[in-house]
Amino acid sequence: MALGESAADIVALIVEDDPYFLNVFKLQLNQLGIEKVSVADNGARALQRLQSGPSPNLILCDLQMPTMNGIDFLRQLYFESYSGGIVIISGEHAAILESAKELISGYGLNLLGCLSKPVKLEELSAVLSTADAPEPGASAEADSATPCFEPDAAGEIFAQEQFDVAFEPVLNLSSKLPVAALARPCLQGQDPVVFAASGATRKLNHDAQQLHRLLHQFYPLALQLATATPQFHSAWGLAVELPVSLLVSPARLDQLINQVMQAGFKPEQLHIHLAGTIAALDFEILLQATSHLTLKGVSLWAAGHDRGLRELERVLRLPLKGLCVDPVLLQRAAANSSAATFLNQHVALGHARGLLVAAAGVESQAQHDVCKQAGCDLAFGSAVSPGLSADTFAGWAAWHGSQAQTSKSR
Repeated sequence: MALGESAADIVALIVEDDPYFLNVFKLQLNQLGIEKVSVADNGARALQRLQSGPSPNLILCDLQMPTMNGIDFLRQLYFESYSGGIVIISGEHAAILESAKELISGYGLNLLGCLSKPVKLEELSAVLSTADAPEPGASAEADSATPCFEPDAAGEIFAQEQFDVAFEPVLNLSSKLPVAALARPCLQGQDPVVFAASGATRKLNHDAQQLHRLLHQFYPLALQLATATPQFHSAWGLAVELPVSLLVSPARLDQLINQVMQAGFKPEQLHIHLAGTIAALDFEILLQATSHLTLKGVSLWAAGHDRGLRELERVLRLPLKGLCVDPVLLQRAAANSSAATFLNQHVALGHARGLLVAAAGVESQAQHDVCKQAGCDLAFGSAVSPGLSADTFAGWAAWHGSQAQTSKSR
């Protein structure tokens, strides 16, 4: 992160609970020419800053903090696909700092350095001069075989009303039979292109127009196409990704359920994957909204892309049917033993709560193998089947239905 002329373009976030050190670090950044500085006194508030304000390309983070400590916050940054520079500033002993370094390395985060308190201005300047940071708002490239919309591109598709529906089959890893299909927006008349989970759902959480099109155009279209597939009317579930912000709007949720029932489906066939940062919402509001949906028979799934283990434990206190393991975690678990251990912990925690665990975005045989070894119950992604058009999906479903009947008759 070269300073000097580029310092004016740096957007920094300081995560520190001690007011004295917080003020010292802010002053030091100002002395280095970095004027765009926001602060948070714990990891949870820092996450809210990431969601609501300009995305920082530099984070200075303490480790020992209340509510959400620095280690848990670093895990959350991984799920946010954060690619800016990170500087650990802590009074912890060397072993703790080494653990933090290992965590950041395992997740592929951009660690600029670790500094011990108190920090000299020269030390901070030297660390910030070691690497270039991406522009504010930039995110890590997704290692995926399936092309994804960026948030602005997703908005453009909805604005032009040129979207269609791709159905992504969800398979039971034990029986190898489909149990549901995830409906995703795609470009009309082209190969299915799906939303990038972390980017587009965050955009939808704050864009009323896109949210309106999602509820009043995309979901009705998905239901209309699904009704033409007999398997949906027997036992299959129809899964949709729902921006978590809708949990604060019971009327809209009831409207979606009514659409499902009018299309001939049972409420329990609707599988809602809650996408976005659940941690940013009040737990009592979450509990009330999810309980309302569960009482109506809807199956709720927590998408796991934005949760460290501590926050996941909190989220799994909600009345959920299952947990979707994040695609990025799956990718890294296939190549990194530390990430594989973290995946195993996710799956074990879900099972301990009596939930089904689905591996989302399975893109290779290695990822398929690692999610099966971890004990995942379900899987979906291009390695299972790419997103299919309605006509192609109907044929695919009929073929799997005949295979299932053949298996039963043997």
